[in-house]
Formats: sequence, structure tokens, C-alpha cells
Amino acid sequence: MQVVVEFFGQARQITDASEIELELKDGAAVYNMLQALASVYPVFLETVIDAANWSLKPCFILNLNGKTMIKDPDFALPAGSRLILMSAVVGG
Repeated sequence: MQVVVEFFGQARQITDASEIELELKDGAAVYNMLQALASVYPVFLETVIDAANWSLKPCFILNLNGKTMIKDPDFALPAGSRLILMSAVVGG
């Protein structure tokens, strides 16, 4: 199955790309997508992805199809998902 991951903020600066299309196995979960991202962008292991449990580091968030925030690395991704990966910025 294919998913598209859009990058915003620090993730976009790191990748120098606005998005990437990934081919994952049917029924893949968020952690599978993060593993695929780490294989394309190894620097994500230092900055974005916590490889100890294949989740995002606390300062990053993931949104599914512009509607749902995802925190669970075991969340099963629907085929054709559009994911938005961005840094969680706090300001005031």
C-alpha cells in the first residue's frame, strides 16, 4: 500500500522536501512507516524518531488525513493515507 508523508517545520528543513511517497505492506502501522522514513532519512533517528519504541520524539506530531492526531505507533494506517509530520511548536 502507498502512503504520503508531508513534512512541515523542522522535518521539512531536515529532508529539504515537502513530501515523500512510501510503499508499505498492507496493514502497516505507524511504526512501520517510521522505520521506512528512517531508512530514507537516517538523520531522523537523531532528531525525529525514537528508535527504542519506533515512535515520534515528544516534540513532533503526526496527523492523519488532516483530521486525526496519531500518537500510537501501533495504529494501523489505511491504504492511501496522507500523513502530516510536523514539529509541535509552543509559543506565546
